[in-house]
Amino acid sequence: MVTSSPPTLVVTERSIFDAKLANFLQDHELAEEPVLVLQCAPKAPGPLNVDSTTVYNALLNGAGGAGPDNWWSGFGASRACVKTFDGLAAGSTAKAQHWMTEVHDDGHIIAALLPGFTEKGPEGAFPVDAAILHVFSDFSQLARRVNVGAGIDVPQRVTATFVNVRAVALLRQLRDGNPRFIKRQRLEWPVLATSGLVDLDGTCEALRARLERAFP
Repeated sequence: MVTSSPPTLVVTERSIFDAKLANFLQDHELAEEPVLVLQCAPKAPGPLNVDSTTVYNALLNGAGGAGPDNWWSGFGASRACVKTFDGLAAGSTAKAQHWMTEVHDDGHIIAALLPGFTEKGPEGAFPVDAAILHVFSDFSQLARRVNVGAGIDVPQRVTATFVNVRAVALLRQLRDGNPRFIKRQRLEWPVLATSGLVDLDGTCEALRARLERAFP
């Protein structure tokens, strides 16, 4: 039986993630939006063949189905992937994207969820319930499928950032009262290391658990 090892904290490798994040936010005009961004990159960058049909299909299909409560399509795109300067990009809809994904030719994978597609609550913030925690396991599946499609299984680095988190109200369930508001502008996860694809689930679970602690 194959078992995964606990995720290893990496404290010196966030700069490449920050640079990719800044480009992503600018490209998608998200600098002012509340957005949860997940990133996965190989320890040694690239190459990844973004012209591969299997990579295209992996990005298009996302995690391969709806989450356990059927609240969304697990990063599955509702329109064709498009080529970009860095590689390939996919999203939910052309006019009002609720989530978007990218794979770059250096092996970097980015997925983002926008809580701001809901209406603001009475406190003037976008309500976000614990269902958002499903995105971490879906991202693990997405990253695995893209790497398998590319024929890659190497040590990875994984992290997340919640940008403009002050604009959301965290609730266990949307009908709950007493939401929790985060005072800082963004939440930045540490970078976690994996020995390969076998560790992705456990690593993304560690990221999920960190966000769950922020809920009331």
